[in-house]
Amino acid sequence: QMTERIKIIRKKTEVIGAGRTDAGVHAAGMTANAFLDTERSCEEIRDYMNRYLPEDIAVKEVREASPRFHARYNAIGKTYRYTCHEGAVKSVFDRKYCTRLEEKPDLQPMRQAAELLVGRHDFRNFCVNPRMKKSTVRQVDRIRIEREGDYLTFTVHGAGFLQGMVRIM
Repeated sequence: QMTERIKIIRKKTEVIGAGRTDAGVHAAGMTANAFLDTERSCEEIRDYMNRYLPEDIAVKEVREASPRFHARYNAIGKTYRYTCHEGAVKSVFDRKYCTRLEEKPDLQPMRQAAELLVGRHDFRNFCVNPRMKKSTVRQVDRIRIEREGDYLTFTVHGAGFLQGMVRIM
């Protein structure tokens, strides 16, 4: 295993992700970049990585990018989706991926409140880091709150978010 690893990458490589995920959060489409010294094809790199990564991480696609590409600084948007289950009987199969609600919330006032958060605002009060030195102004493009059967989904899209911002919202 170690010799194969040396053959494909040749040296220790830094991987830069588009962002971080908090504990209990799952990334469905995280972009990352790395400089790899290899002659392997993108498909071979993807297959190799998927063979050795833990079971809860998968590489969907590998593409060659410009040397100036940076996964975090060149990101044009990020989408967060929170899923809640509000049915009478708890859902045992997706319990790791959704929050159980004891009561059925009224979505209309929630949607009205969410509309106030859409746009370019100072989200200082929605940041878990009270000593944030950088600008706390962010652009929220859209917030959708939808009910489908026993599930509620809260989807927030924007250019970037402060630490803990979406969870607090």
